[in-house]
Amino acid sequence: MNDMGKVVSCHTVGSWKQQLLKAKQYNKLVVVNFTATWCAPCRGMAPVLKDLANKMSNNVIVLKVDVDELMSVANEYGVGALPSFQFFKNGKLVDKFVGARKDVLHKTVSKHVVVVNFTASWCGPCRFMAPILEELAKKMSNNVIFLKVDIDELMSIAKEFGVSSVPSFQFLKNGKLVDKFVGAKKNLLQSTISKHSAK
Repeated sequence: MNDMGKVVSCHTVGSWKQQLLKAKQYNKLVVVNFTATWCAPCRGMAPVLKDLANKMSNNVIVLKVDVDELMSVANEYGVGALPSFQFFKNGKLVDKFVGARKDVLHKTVSKHVVVVNFTASWCGPCRFMAPILEELAKKMSNNVIFLKVDIDELMSIAKEFGVSSVPSFQFLKNGKLVDKFVGAKKNLLQSTISKHSAK
């Protein structure tokens, strides 16, 4: 994804739909900023969104929609005041708020826990955990993001995260590592997710 770390402006309905589809494909949280050039509070939030897009590029896509440019999209999503923020996960609206509130923006984004599953095709315990992770991803799709990293395909990422055994699970919140463990431990996986998604 060449837009990682940037606020992506959607200028057409086609680009809007394409970005939502891309986010779903990469299993990322989408933060949509409905804005307008004439809105002073919107301009005040621009650097906050740029910083968020840069710091959380692994888990979050930040989209900017000018309501004057894409009025049909703003109407479809019920935008009545600016700035308006809507949060999508797997194509579904999971949260929203109105106003130039940096604190609410960060709180809403940080609610979402990222579970990174480091795995390998040759690993038996990894294969055992695969259906468990799929089931959890379906159940917890609103506030948990699941990422799967094959250590043979993405050795540099595994090295960056200090992974030496598989299956290995790392838990990120607000872009920071908050927990980790190694092994095919279903109960520990569930309890660790619950612990961090409840906060």
